Amino acid sequence: MGDPRSTEPLEARKERSMELLQAIDDFLAEGISSAATLGKRAGGRSDFVDNLRNGRLVGKAIVARVHDEMKKLRILDRSAIVSDIREIDKLGGFLVMKPTGEIDAAPDGFGPARLHLLVKRGILVASGDTLFEGMHSQTYKVADNARNSQAG
Repeated sequence: MGDPRSTEPLEARKERSMELLQAIDDFLAEGISSAATLGKRAGGRSDFVDNLRNGRLVGKAIVARVHDEMKKLRILDRSAIVSDIREIDKLGGFLVMKPTGEIDAAPDGFGPARLHLLVKRGILVASGDTLFEGMHSQTYKVADNARNSQAG
């Protein structure tokens, strides 16, 4: 595990790997990316994070590359959120979810998974309005604090 030619003490490499794994777990909890995507982008393999969890030791260059990729993915995510907010605003600022879980009024390509992620992250909130078309539907709006935090 790790580079056998390294002159760095094993404990230092283990500690760095554990710190990186904690940073990755915190990043993954944000819902920005999957472990496989991050692993492929940063470590060249979709199973990179699994290997790290199974004891792989990493050098300083890999740590820097992983942190760089997490930063890039956060920037891409923020850009996507700003774009989502703009598209939702074009529809009057609301999304409507049918009782079946389908999105009724939403930008093109905006499906239930994206809605649930944005709700989970507090970007979209239930508006308090409900529509009744035979069954209950829920409307969602962009949270005021989300709109303000994405503007800058």
